[in-house]
Amino acid sequence: MKMAFEKKRREKMIPVVLGMMGVTFLVGCATTTPPVISKPLAPSVSPRVDETKRVPEAILADGDDIVLALSQLDQDMALSPEVRSEVLASLVAQPAPETAQDRLRRAQLLLLQHQAGTTQQAVVLLQALVSEEEKGDHAELLPLAHWLKQWADTQALLELQADQLTHQSQELQVKADNLARQIQELRAIERHLSSRPVPDKAGTHP
Repeated sequence: MKMAFEKKRREKMIPVVLGMMGVTFLVGCATTTPPVISKPLAPSVSPRVDETKRVPEAILADGDDIVLALSQLDQDMALSPEVRSEVLASLVAQPAPETAQDRLRRAQLLLLQHQAGTTQQAVVLLQALVSEEEKGDHAELLPLAHWLKQWADTQALLELQADQLTHQSQELQVKADNLARQIQELRAIERHLSSRPVPDKAGTHP
């Protein structure tokens, strides 16, 4: 009798023990240290470079004359707009013949003016200079002249596109103004018609 009672008591304790083991297992899982996930490294972003004005490597690796000319162009680019205008005026006032280096300086200063006609002046100046250098007159400055010519052509194209967009915008504005005026005229006609007296059935006015 006693043994049967002990057996039943143990059988009743089994679910309790199993439940406690389950709770212990869950608690252990909950307290387990989660794996450390390292923060991904941000991709390196190179600074934005104006490809048109960046000096090609072939120019930087050339001779002393082109390095001196490039150094002068770099100094001119760092000047204020007012000083650039003064330097440009002094170059224009110099007596002929103008050296190839001074023509390069004048072309770049014209490009930096960003005024009506100055970019086209630089294009014409550089076209003549490139043509002369290709004949061998100033061959050592040919890479630098080509670089400035590419800059001038790109800037001239952008200015042309900007002028075209401005012209199109002005045309659209004119059309919009005309349409608004026509709408106002139609509304005036509508108000005039609505204010007229309605004739009676006999066709006479009251």
